[in-house]
Parts: sequence; C-alpha cells; structure tokens
Amino acid sequence: MNAVALTDHGRAGGLLKFKKACETSGIKPIYGFEAYVAPESHLTKEKIESHRKTSYHLTLLAKNTQGLENIFQLTSIGWRQGFYYKPRISFDLLKKHQEGLIILSGCGSGRLSQYIMDAKPELAIAHIKEMKDVWGDDFYIEVQNHGLDWQQPLRKRLFELSEITTVPPVATQDSHYPTRGDAKLHEAICRLAAGDLTFDSDESYFKSHAQMCESFDPEEHHAITRTQEVADKCNCNWSYGKTIWPVFELSPGVTPEAELRTKATEGFKRLFGDGDTEYRERLEEELSVIQTMGLLPISW
Repeated sequence: MNAVALTDHGRAGGLLKFKKACETSGIKPIYGFEAYVAPESHLTKEKIESHRKTSYHLTLLAKNTQGLENIFQLTSIGWRQGFYYKPRISFDLLKKHQEGLIILSGCGSGRLSQYIMDAKPELAIAHIKEMKDVWGDDFYIEVQNHGLDWQQPLRKRLFELSEITTVPPVATQDSHYPTRGDAKLHEAICRLAAGDLTFDSDESYFKSHAQMCESFDPEEHHAITRTQEVADKCNCNWSYGKTIWPVFELSPGVTPEAELRTKATEGFKRLFGDGDTEYRERLEEELSVIQTMGLLPISW
C-alpha cells in the first residue's frame, strides 16, 4: 500500500508518532480522526429524546495543512467544551472548520447508518444532501464489512443510497489490531479497559487489498478502488520542528513578569483563598525560578 490513514476515536494525539513511522517506511500518512458528533449542540450535556445516541461517529481526513489544523482545533474543542461521555463536536463546528477536510459518513455508529437501521430513509437522504452541500466532492459514503450480520443489509442500502444521491462510496476497515489472530488479545484488553466492551467479530484487523476484495461482492469493488482517489487528495505537509509560543496582549506599561504574577495570584485565590502559607511559598518560589531563568516567552 502506498498510503495509510490513522483515525483514532475523538483524538489526534497519535498523529506525530504515526507521521514518523510512515516517513521511515516510505508510506504516505493520511491524518484524521473519528469524530464524535453531538446530535445538536456539543454544549448540550444531556440525552436528547429524539436521538438514541449522545454522539454519532464521523470520519475526518486532512487534505492539506489547513485540514490538519482544523482537526487539531476540533479535537481540542471536543475535549475542552463538548465532553459528555465522549469528546464531542457539533455539525456547526464542523462547518466552521470545514476547510481542507474530507468527510466519510462514518461506520455503523454514524448518523447515516443509524438512520438506515432505524428505517428512516428520508432522514438518511436529507443527511447525505446536507453533507454534500457543504463538502461537495470531498464527501463520501463509507461502507464496511467485518462479517457482522447487521452490516450486510446496511452495506447494501448504503450502496443504493450512493446510486440515488450520486455520492460515491468508499470502503474502509476498522483496524483495531494487526491480524485476525490478535482478536482474542484485543478483546481481553477491551474488557480490562471498559468492562463489558466486546466485539462480535474477529475481522477488525488490518486487511490486505486481497482480503478487502474478499470482504466485498465483485460489483462493490469500485468502493475499494476509490480509496486511492481519497489518498491522492490528501497531501499534507506537516512541519513540527518549530516551537510556537502563545501571544498575549499586555496593557501599556505592564511587563510579562507582572502579568504572570497577577494571573498566578488570581488562580491561587480561586483555589485557596487567602490561606495556606505552604502553597503560597511554593508559588513564590516557582515565580522566582521562572523570572531568574528567563523562561517567559519573548512573544509577550
């Protein structure tokens, strides 16, 4: 394979290590993440009656550097603002950070798949059109086959909707472990991490092209071929050797040292009030070290 994508759930923390591994192997890295998208606002921290899920899965890939920056923005917002069981974003946030992104409709836990499995074809078509209106040719219907009974009718319906809406399908594979033989070990790890989390299939491994072809009917193989089209669209130059300091706007006449002391003191009072001599002494020591060693960034 000449390219591979990494799409961790709700986070992008593995992308730098992934980049270096791909560079060593001579493989094009495709940076992405599997987003948790709230039914409505990512700030709503309660279950919405009209939706049986508090978040839906959606696959995001970076076409270019701007797309990668938007992925970092979205994952950060999900953890800082949208966390409710999962680090969630919203469709409005996606539209705000749409530039440079390729969107795949998601796995069986995606909104499109859920509409299909809930027998809501009108909502499924409306959702596809909404996504196509925003991302155009960079929106694809995602199809999978991990040998699960419920995936077979879903996959057939996804291909039908692709024909109806002229949105192309692309085949993907949930690759949670390297080979089929790792399935039991993976399940044991999941049980340790999440208690009752189990997988009903041993096919969530990294499949070869031949194995992917075996997973789909011959008339569906165009979805496998289309992965190269998606890979060719993704050309992200990620330069990570330069340290970028945050920039703070200071009031006239205020020095960085004075501003740091003011912010630190405000935080101390918020946590401890006027008391706790031990912590106050530690704060003074830290501020002294920072100033003495010249550790304040010059971009103030």
